[in-house]
Amino acid sequence: MTTPYETDHAEPTTVRKDEDTFMEIMKERFSDCSDYYDELDALALADVKFALIPGNMWDTYTQKARGNRPCYEFNKLRQQIRQVTGDQRQNRPGIKIRASQDANVDLAEIMQGLIRNIEAVSGADVAYDSAFELGCAGGRGAWRINKKYSSDEGFDQDITIEEIRNPFAVYWDCTAKQFDRRDARYAFVVSSIPRSTFRDTYPDADEVPFNADSVDSAGWFDEDEIRVCEYWYKETEEKTIYFLSNGETVDATAFDPIKDELAQGDPQIGMPPLTIQKTRIVRYDCIYSCMVSGKEQLTKPTKWDGIYIPLVPFWGDLVNVDGRDYWSGMTRFARDASTVFNYVQSSAVEMVANAPKAPLMVTARMIEGNEDQYRNLGTANDPVLVYTPDPSAPGQRPSREPPPEVPAAFMQLSGMATDNLKAVTGLYDASIGQHGPETSGRAIMALQKQGNVSTYSYIDNLSRALRFTGEILVDLIPKTYDSTREIQILGEDGASKYIQLNQTVVDPKTGEETILYDLSQGKYSVVVTVGPSYATQRMEAAETMMQLANNPIAGPIASYLAMKNLDVPDSDEAVAAMRQILVKQGILQPTPEEIQQQQQMQAQAPPNPAQQAMAAAAQEKLANMQADTQGKLAKAQKAATEAQAIAMTLPSNIAKSHAEAHHAQALADNELHTPLPSHDPNVVTLDPITVRRHLAMQAPFPVENVPSPVVGPVQ
Repeated sequence: MTTPYETDHAEPTTVRKDEDTFMEIMKERFSDCSDYYDELDALALADVKFALIPGNMWDTYTQKARGNRPCYEFNKLRQQIRQVTGDQRQNRPGIKIRASQDANVDLAEIMQGLIRNIEAVSGADVAYDSAFELGCAGGRGAWRINKKYSSDEGFDQDITIEEIRNPFAVYWDCTAKQFDRRDARYAFVVSSIPRSTFRDTYPDADEVPFNADSVDSAGWFDEDEIRVCEYWYKETEEKTIYFLSNGETVDATAFDPIKDELAQGDPQIGMPPLTIQKTRIVRYDCIYSCMVSGKEQLTKPTKWDGIYIPLVPFWGDLVNVDGRDYWSGMTRFARDASTVFNYVQSSAVEMVANAPKAPLMVTARMIEGNEDQYRNLGTANDPVLVYTPDPSAPGQRPSREPPPEVPAAFMQLSGMATDNLKAVTGLYDASIGQHGPETSGRAIMALQKQGNVSTYSYIDNLSRALRFTGEILVDLIPKTYDSTREIQILGEDGASKYIQLNQTVVDPKTGEETILYDLSQGKYSVVVTVGPSYATQRMEAAETMMQLANNPIAGPIASYLAMKNLDVPDSDEAVAAMRQILVKQGILQPTPEEIQQQQQMQAQAPPNPAQQAMAAAAQEKLANMQADTQGKLAKAQKAATEAQAIAMTLPSNIAKSHAEAHHAQALADNELHTPLPSHDPNVVTLDPITVRRHLAMQAPFPVENVPSPVVGPVQ
């Protein structure tokens, strides 16, 4: 982890202000921050100690009033805070990256995987959890984004997310208005280092406190340690941009050296002239940081690559009243109920403890000669108590007065304090795992939901802080991972793979060079999702699938999915075996890799006699089918030849038929025109229909081609 006094940013950049003016402005800003933060931070720090540090639940006034009487602590509040922080750890909000505008979906997935890897390598969960716990207890927490060199052998840098263990040492611009303080013009991170370390790190610096009229020097120095400050601030700078004739917008600094050459164009390659159409002066903020002591700059200001000050606040409860922010946590409004509960319980314990010391009622005669034994009854455990009968009190013996009873009001007050604590925090018995009067599952779930809703503002504020963290990373990653390098990215399930960034390749289609996995291309949006962790989701899925395993239809698939989601030894082998069985049964579709593997296994497997016999029978059957097919083809070919011969003789047959038809028509005409006596019964008169039917029976061609005979009148 990089300490606040280590410098591993970019090379120093010259600042326009001289050091005296610089220090004067810095001290004035810190003084404003101290006035704004110190009062509320003192309350927040007291809340943290009250809830989390033993021995801090009694205020000075009440403890002094009780004197030597017992002051017990029954810290129910800590468990309720643990309930909220535990729920946060089980349902961690996560940063999600989405492609927007010109961004590629694949690049967004790489950006997402790189952020997961940054969080994993940095131990970001520690930073998030620490800030969340302090925010729930006291009102605010914080973490930071930093950069460090990947190794001592090169210049590649990696991004880290680091814990800020004392969030009350971080101050943002007191005029900042946005929830995540992204609009802050400056910020401070104060830390204490041993004086020996100060001398070794900054050998030329003087150990001189601040002037009394600027910053309280007592807050910066003590005997063994010296406090230094990491100062972040924004400087407004200007740049000129051009709108070119091809529609692009470029920075004047990069375009000016080549603008004359591009204005002429290049006719040989068909490049038209590129000229400036519009000019604009843009004002923008640059981020700088340096280390300062009570007197001087310890390091020269260095420029930060990003556009945000890389300090992320987490607020517990933040409200703005009359233009001023007030922050608090769960402790602030639960202190009174906890104090009353501790007071009542301590008093009740005191009364019960004093009960065995109730005085004995005796006469002087009864204990005469046994005074020491009676005097030590409170500490001794004598089995026999001797007394002397007193004639003046016949029939009486030493007797103890009834012990004092704990007033019922104490018990009622204790119960009221407990109920008040639940009401203030919004966490009832069901929310913290205790059994109450509710018996039905629906009633218990309703109370648990009520508790979750009442504390959801803390989870939601954490999501806002994580969204700002994601935006800082999205802005910083393309500027940090800008060289050709191999990076590790993580999937949602924690599986890792390596990607080569900014690799130059030649496009085989166009022949032009292109850069693969350039994260600076396009824009990305950041969202935060809240839900169970991946491991929790796996267990829930396994439980659901095991319930479906007895289903006759979905059973095989459910058993396979249940085993796949179980995180137990040798589960991978069981999953592979079950998948192989389901693929053979046709329930699951094989992957291309499984198909290729199966083909290779079949090719390498030794011959099986039974399979060989089956293959031979199949081959013989195939040969018979081929022979039968060839015979049928020969018959078809013969039939085709005969049909062709018939077709060749068809014209002569048609001509012969025509001749016979004409001859028959002539005979018919002769017979029809022969005069027949009308009284001869042997003579039959032929009508045209009868003639056509007769000719149709003899003609091999269609009857409609035969001309109708003309039948004249009978003479």
